[in-house]
Amino acid sequence: VWIAESDGWCDYNFLEQLVRFFKDESVMLAYSRTNFVDSDTNNRVWSMEDYLGDIDNEFWSKPFVVSAHNIVNNFFGIRNIIPNASSVVFRKPHDLDLFGDRQWLNLKFARDWIFYLAVIRGGCIAYTTKTTNYFRQHGVNTSTLIQNDEKYYREHEIVSKYLYQFYRIDDFVLERQFASLQKHYARTHKGALPKSLYNIKKIKQASSDRKLNLIMASFSFAAGGGETFPIVLANIMKSKGYAVTFFNFNRDNVELGVRKMLRSDIPVVSDLHKLNKIVHDFGAEIIHSHHAWVDSTILDGMSEGFTCRHIISCHGMYEDLDENRADELLPKMLEKCAKIVYTADKNLIPFKKRGLENHEKLTKIGNGLCLSDINPVDLSSYGISEDSFVLCLVSRAIPSKGWQEAIESVKIARATSKRDIQLIIIGDGEEYDRLKDIGLSYVHFLGFIPNIRDYYAASDMGYLPSRFRSESYPLTVIDCLFAGRPMLASNIGEISNMLHNGEKCSGVLFDLGSDWNIPVAKVAKLISICANDQDYYNELLENVKHNTDKFGPDALYENYNKVYMSQI
Repeated sequence: VWIAESDGWCDYNFLEQLVRFFKDESVMLAYSRTNFVDSDTNNRVWSMEDYLGDIDNEFWSKPFVVSAHNIVNNFFGIRNIIPNASSVVFRKPHDLDLFGDRQWLNLKFARDWIFYLAVIRGGCIAYTTKTTNYFRQHGVNTSTLIQNDEKYYREHEIVSKYLYQFYRIDDFVLERQFASLQKHYARTHKGALPKSLYNIKKIKQASSDRKLNLIMASFSFAAGGGETFPIVLANIMKSKGYAVTFFNFNRDNVELGVRKMLRSDIPVVSDLHKLNKIVHDFGAEIIHSHHAWVDSTILDGMSEGFTCRHIISCHGMYEDLDENRADELLPKMLEKCAKIVYTADKNLIPFKKRGLENHEKLTKIGNGLCLSDINPVDLSSYGISEDSFVLCLVSRAIPSKGWQEAIESVKIARATSKRDIQLIIIGDGEEYDRLKDIGLSYVHFLGFIPNIRDYYAASDMGYLPSRFRSESYPLTVIDCLFAGRPMLASNIGEISNMLHNGEKCSGVLFDLGSDWNIPVAKVAKLISICANDQDYYNELLENVKHNTDKFGPDALYENYNKVYMSQI
């Protein structure tokens, strides 16, 4: 977004210079130098160098990209370093509480300052000297008149309260701002700045409302529960007031649909070789990782004096770790990590083998997802009639997710069912490539689809015939329930607990064989029953209505907020 005000103009290369900064996904705002000019003659009245010279004139003598945490603690917390809104290009905010904040809306001169502070949280700010914005100043005494008003000082106090709510502020920042205001007040009012206008004690009390600086670390922007859950959690924590930075360790190809799941106002960093510098520069207090390789990389990359608290979420990978690797990694995790979150009791298997399952750093938290509008798709475009019973399978396209067995079970069920049965399969990967051209009219391969709830809602039942040994707390089950549909699934991981609410079950479970095989004939019979016994199916539908609250964003936030804030 560029707010091009009518009182000024810019060099022809203004956007060319500023927009290029946004190739860096951590940059949330970029701005240029400003010259203030006389409205009648267009002659320069004063410049950026004049405005910021008493803070640090050299800093603005060349382009830079700096973390919000650093620039706020050195300059931006002392003075609004952006004197003109038209010199700025910023990423469109996804959602800002400020827009409904009456105090902020009523400010006279500091509203833009606070807005910039909110926009750049968790990310970086960029500046260039290679282009200039020009602002016509109408009346040389306008700014002086504003600064003579007591509101000028009161609004500085308000700005500082927001600073303490938004940022981890060093005490000297407030001291420098106070000293600057005191000097200004003495010059304009001939006395000491009264506490009624600027009270440091009241300002510092605002820090009690501050949420922590959080880095959410992910293996990649790829499809999979361990990859999408960090995005979900990052979005939720951002919406609840955390300063969130997303650390993409970039170990797999980017799936654009997954990348778009992350809120556009969450900055992204990806240079794992600069882990310690990023943690330091961004003022991170919590780094939360979700993949064994990422967990290990962070543990090994911690330098001496690493003060950021490391939280690990186990998503099933540790059960399949090589025993020697587990012997090395698990004790290190429990020594160095602040907390280890597991979603399923089976995640504790490797810890139990080593007598570590009762360690105080282990805590159980179930997964959850954000709510969304649901618009069921029209399945007629796939040749599926309204009378058909439609199963929808959404998973990664790997053999252990049971795509082959799903097709075989539907084939058998169709032979014994009075009702037409159709199978929709959503996902991308090796099984998609292998099976997509099998030529069965009742099997529909859709590849990667971002709006899976719309397909679940258009179907009659979700289907997850998984024999994936690391299956723990599959997010696709939650998506299915949020879409108002029951789930037919393997009884592994926490799926049974997910589908049950007391005695009521919002789906149908089947056990795997002793060798972890899917009992295709048995599952086919279950499919046929669900398709043909309307009363039984309606009961499952009714049970779904009573089994979604525990997966909502508020529950997820409360659980993780408790873990994060316990580290202060």
